[in-house]
Amino acid sequence: LLEKCECLETKLSKSKIMLKSFEALQKHAINLEIDLQQCQEKMKNDKSFKENQSKEFCKEREQYFEIQDLKAQLQDKGIAISELKKLIEKLKGKSVDTKF
Repeated sequence: LLEKCECLETKLSKSKIMLKSFEALQKHAINLEIDLQQCQEKMKNDKSFKENQSKEFCKEREQYFEIQDLKAQLQDKGIAISELKKLIEKLKGKSVDTKF
């Protein structure tokens, strides 16, 4: 009977140790799940941030090319106006150079 009690005490002691280990592992697993959720949330936020940046970049790029096109049109019109002024002055009989 004494041996049986000692054996049960040993088993109980081992069970308590295993229970503590299991609880520690369970706590670690919960922490890992939380870390995983946070990483997934960051990835989701980074992805949407990059998508927004990409859209913003495309918009700015489009605006840049539109501005460059308008500048070229303005320069062409300035040249045309200058040539027309020269032609008008020439037709009036006096040639005056105007610079743009």
